[in-house]
This record gives sequence, C-alpha cells and structure tokens, in this order.
Amino acid sequence: MPLGCRWNTRLVFRDNVRTTDIEFYRDQLDQQLESQITWRPYDDTVLETLPPFCLAGSQVWRSRTTLVCFHIIELHHPDRVL
Repeated sequence: MPLGCRWNTRLVFRDNVRTTDIEFYRDQLDQQLESQITWRPYDDTVLETLPPFCLAGSQVWRSRTTLVCFHIIELHHPDRVL
C-alpha cells in the first residue's frame, strides 16, 4: 500500500508563472509519466524506525468520509488524487 508519492523530476517553469496559475500546474501534472513518480517514498525500513504513534490509525488514512469542522462539512475523497 503506497503511503504517498513524489515526483522524480522537476517541473519546468515559465518565466511569468505565478503560484496561482492553476492551468500551468495542471498541464505539468498531466504530462507526468508513471516512471517519473516514486509511489513509495517511505519504504519499510523507514517506517520501522518511526515511533508507534506515527503509524497509529494508518488503516483509515485514505478513507472516504465526511469532514466536519463546526458549520463546514466537506466530502473527503483521497482516492481521487492517488
């Protein structure tokens, strides 16, 4: 089970790109190849060195659920970004 991922390559930035330029970032992410992604950046040897509280509840880390914070209710779908 992958616990996260990271890109192996750097994004190619234009000179005039802003952090709010969502179209640019979507385009860059759409061009990523599967070979450019490390699906398990934290292998078992790293996970074994962590204290138990860091892994507590790992079976629900990617659960599809409703997040409730006072008067704000949002659906949480982590499977959409895997």
